[in-house]
Amino acid sequence: IIFIGMIPEGNLSTYRHTTRGQCFAELRRELGEVLGHASEIWGMTGLAQKLIPHRIWLNMHKTCRVHTAAEALRFAPLLSTGATIVSELCYYKDQEEYGGLVQFVPWEHLASTLNRTMHEARALDSVANLAGRSTRSQLFMRRFNPS
Repeated sequence: IIFIGMIPEGNLSTYRHTTRGQCFAELRRELGEVLGHASEIWGMTGLAQKLIPHRIWLNMHKTCRVHTAAEALRFAPLLSTGATIVSELCYYKDQEEYGGLVQFVPWEHLASTLNRTMHEARALDSVANLAGRSTRSQLFMRRFNPS
């Protein structure tokens, strides 16, 4: 399981909401070392290098536990390759738009959903895994028609 994005040093927030760093640390305590972090990935080549060993991608907002807009710029390259994305809840219209492509769950169920998704992915053979990725990729391409 990997999260792509910045996790600032320290956990101080100028907002009244919990910061991404605090939330990542909380998930890391629950999930352990299976939860990784990658930042400074530039372009499809960098993404492809990171994508190969990971089956599941985590999406967290800058201020987690707040239902903000979906990180569409993060979703698009992942979904175009058929990646499995588990996200905390987003703005309801974004959840509708990405329904069937991204698994949206309340924060309190995020760790258990990631754990279950990881175990399900491990149980699938490589052919079934590739078929699932292909289906997600094709659905994304039809729905959003990226060029």
